[in-house]
Amino acid sequence: MDALWKPLIRKFRQFIKIQVMHELRYDFDQSKSIPELGYIFGKILKVPRNLLDSERMQMALYVMVESSKITLLRKLATDVEEKLGKHCQSIR
Repeated sequence: MDALWKPLIRKFRQFIKIQVMHELRYDFDQSKSIPELGYIFGKILKVPRNLLDSERMQMALYVMVESSKITLLRKLATDVEEKLGKHCQSIR
């Protein structure tokens, strides 16, 4: 089953990332915190407000969109794990 789901999930993540980056273009400010960036990504993706107000959701959106930049050998970078704090395990 894993072999069937991985390609679908990978394509879904690529679609999400393209949608977000297309909308941001040159307005992307990497100095913002993970929750701030996740909130911006959520607004672009039209995530319902009641979900978007959750810090955990903001962080999960960030991880989903930026997964290729913040992972190494299928593990989150140590500094990202620290920034996710108490939400790291549930998001992983």
